[in-house]
Amino acid sequence: MADLIERMEVLEQQLHQERKLRVLREHECEEERRLRLEQFVSESQTRAKILSMQKAEYAVTLASQKADYERKLDLEKELFDKALKRQVIENEEKTRLATQAAEFEAEREQLDSEIQARQAKLEEVTAANENLREELREFKSRVTARFSSLHSSITPRIIILAQLASKRFSKTDGNKAKEAEEFRRSCALEDLTADLLDMPLTDHQLTQFIAANPGNYSSLDIRLCACCAKPKFANLPTPLSAGISLDEFYRTGSGIRPLANCSHVVCSACLLESIETSLASGWFSHLGRSMWFRCPAAACAEFLNISHVGELGSVLQRLGSHDVKGLIERHQRVVVFRSALEALEDQLTPASLEIAANLHTRLIAQTIMKPFFDPCLQSSQPDEDGRLPPFTAGPIRMFRVNNSSGTTDDDGVHSIPVFMKLLMRNTSTNGRWCNGCCEPRFEIDYGSADNWAKACEQFSGDWMWRILVFPEMLAAACDHDLDHCSNCLADHIKAKLEELGRNVADNLPCPTEGCNRTLSYDHIKLYADQETFEKYDRYLLLKLTGKNPNFRWCIQGSCDNGELYEDGDDYICCGACGFEMCYTHQVPWHDGLDCDEYDSQQEHGDPGFSDTQDWLDKNTKPCPDCGVKITKGEGCFHMTCSSCQHEFCWECLADWDLIREPNSGRYSIEGHNDGCFFRTSHYTPQEIMGTNLDEALENPLGDEDDE
Repeated sequence: MADLIERMEVLEQQLHQERKLRVLREHECEEERRLRLEQFVSESQTRAKILSMQKAEYAVTLASQKADYERKLDLEKELFDKALKRQVIENEEKTRLATQAAEFEAEREQLDSEIQARQAKLEEVTAANENLREELREFKSRVTARFSSLHSSITPRIIILAQLASKRFSKTDGNKAKEAEEFRRSCALEDLTADLLDMPLTDHQLTQFIAANPGNYSSLDIRLCACCAKPKFANLPTPLSAGISLDEFYRTGSGIRPLANCSHVVCSACLLESIETSLASGWFSHLGRSMWFRCPAAACAEFLNISHVGELGSVLQRLGSHDVKGLIERHQRVVVFRSALEALEDQLTPASLEIAANLHTRLIAQTIMKPFFDPCLQSSQPDEDGRLPPFTAGPIRMFRVNNSSGTTDDDGVHSIPVFMKLLMRNTSTNGRWCNGCCEPRFEIDYGSADNWAKACEQFSGDWMWRILVFPEMLAAACDHDLDHCSNCLADHIKAKLEELGRNVADNLPCPTEGCNRTLSYDHIKLYADQETFEKYDRYLLLKLTGKNPNFRWCIQGSCDNGELYEDGDDYICCGACGFEMCYTHQVPWHDGLDCDEYDSQQEHGDPGFSDTQDWLDKNTKPCPDCGVKITKGEGCFHMTCSSCQHEFCWECLADWDLIREPNSGRYSIEGHNDGCFFRTSHYTPQEIMGTNLDEALENPLGDEDDE
């Protein structure tokens, strides 16, 4: 009994000690909770302060962002107003140009009617002139018949007719004044030359000439010049004395020989005038021919037999030219100009050459170009060998010109050559500085823009502005001085397109620093080179087409192509470079994978992830405790997780401790979840086996757990 009491006392002491320890632990827990609460309060206050500071900073940031947004909004509004104003100005300019075009069209129709009327009148005058020629031929035959019978006698009638006929001819050439004076003094036939035949004589001189020259003129022939239609002397008899020459036609030892392969007979004066005119401005045509001097007879298509400078010099001397050296020098310069035109790669048509000749003549007359034979075009400084360098035609640029001069039968747009060397440059200042070239450039001296437009009014086209050194068309659009030449502007446009690609196509900036204006489509078309403009125009088209949902850009780095594709096919191929792409994902084509497999690989790293996931969803279930997916084998429906050893029913995932009580081992149907097969079946999960319920019902009385 004492031992029992002693053990009870020991137990009471142990119980008392445990109570003290429990109280102590509870006290320590309360103290720990108090400290944690204080720490939580302190941390909450700190977080509140931090949140307050962040709120203040956020308010400041928000106010700053709001101010920035308002400034940007004001700037965008200002830019929009400027753009709208420019659009209004451009619309007004287009309206004005349309009005001018209508006025020009009405004026052109009026001029066409006047030209038709004048052509009709010209046809009438031509017919009348032909009648007069016929009458003149009849008169010539009568005069020839009468003249052969006159011998040395002449009647007052003939003298009067001769005096009247002399009024049709020009006065004596000033270069023959000395010979004319000698003839007037002597009135001798040996002093008479062909240049003096049309010199008017006084009555005394006429009487003296008839008395001093009683020769026989029966073999004298009078021929009409095919060019001027005047009667001229030809086939004179053997001169009465040495040095007498009255022949007015180009003659060789075999007689009168036309210089062209035709039957037209042209007097020496008309032939010389035709050669001088051809050297002045008629050398643009018939490139590639060594003989390009045309026969001066009307409607004759033949060429004079002059193929080189030696033949030209001989012909000029025979024709009695007083400036053989000057004309030969002109011919040598013309040969250089023609050779430069013949060396061009562009095919020059007769119409374009005629328009080019007319344009050069027009600009020379307006003093915008130097004459072709201006001495200043030839360098006067000798080279290192002491020789003057040979004359060169200088650079030639091709421009598309719209011909409306009416000087050709082919009005329209023509590509014509322009000799840039002839253009007058404004050298009155030190030139205009180009920030792109970093050097001064000298503009064409065309005066004002109105003067330039007037000078080119019959030869319109964008060439008028492309030929200028600086892009004057930008002056009206930008409010600053032009500081980039046209070449640098073209380089700027090309560089921007190559640097920024298609994204900058509709937002190309002005090259001047600080200018926010965007170059217009017309300006880029005017100043960019043809290849760059075609790329720019294509970018604009693709950007507009890119708004279509079926449009795809090529993603190959060096290709800027884009195309429209049909729906339904994920595989697409660029038509420009052949690069293969995926229509849906817009990435290089994923070989061996369809789009679903590609999505799976991108998301999970496994192209078959979707199929695997479907199999897992169908054949596995997650452990109710740890969530590990478990497959059902051939065993019973009492499952034990191999990961956490949790036991459960495979059909309803109910905890096995609820189904079979641990202490009593009694099986409880109520432990299964609602809807479970075993909640209403007489089978227990351990009595049937199989991978699924249908298979298991065919093999009851199983006794193995599945894992």
